[in-house]
Formats: sequence, C-alpha cells, structure tokens
Amino acid sequence: MANIRLSPLRSQKESEFKVLGSRMERFNGDFLDAVNDVIQQINLYASRATVISEVTSIEGTVGLDALYRYPFTQLLSLRLWEMGQRPAKGGEPYYNAIKDDRDDYVDMIRQGVFDAAISADSDDETDFIGLGALGG
Repeated sequence: MANIRLSPLRSQKESEFKVLGSRMERFNGDFLDAVNDVIQQINLYASRATVISEVTSIEGTVGLDALYRYPFTQLLSLRLWEMGQRPAKGGEPYYNAIKDDRDDYVDMIRQGVFDAAISADSDDETDFIGLGALGG
C-alpha cells in the first residue's frame, strides 16, 4: 500500500488555485487544515477499520492507499474552495459539481474498503453446507 504523498498534491493544488506571493502562507495553512478536514470526513463516513491519522506537515503522507488519490483530491479541492481559496476565473461550476458529488467520493473510498475486506476474508468456506453452517 502506497500512501498519498502531500508534497506533489500541494503543488498540484497550488497551481489549481493560482497561489502566488503573499497568499502562499495562508494557502499552506488552509492546505493542511483542508487535508485534515478531508481525513476526518473519510474517518466518519467511509467505515474504515483503522482511522487515518491527521497530518502535521505538508511534507508528509496521508495514511490512505494511493488508489484513493482521485476521490481524496476532489474532496480536498472542494474543501479548499469552501475555505475561500479561489481557482482561475470560470472555475465555479467545477467546484459546484464536486460539491454535488461529495458523498459519491466518500462512497468510492467506502466501497473500496468494503471490497478489500471481502477479498481479504479468508474464512474456509468448507464449513458451509447449503444455507447453513456446521456447528463448531
């Protein structure tokens, strides 16, 4: 499992939100807060067996498989926008669409966690006969 690296993600969001000069300090603080807000949202709604730890530095990683980078990134963009970070002119419809699909992004992660749990289930199915289970 490769975790989501924050440094390249921060660079991507810095470009997306056209951060320059004096806005950088505020953006870095908002970025860290937004990452932790998304982590809390996933912890609350994605039914993970293990919670994701909050991050304390924009140079670290998020303890979530990189497979979920896309929904995490979408939720992060939305949160940054909600915090007042502004994208290039004309970007509002994009963020409104993400807002409409917010629950779907968390569901992508929830479904992935559920599918992984099913795949990892190593119960020996030889204990089952028909619709019942052998006594044990």
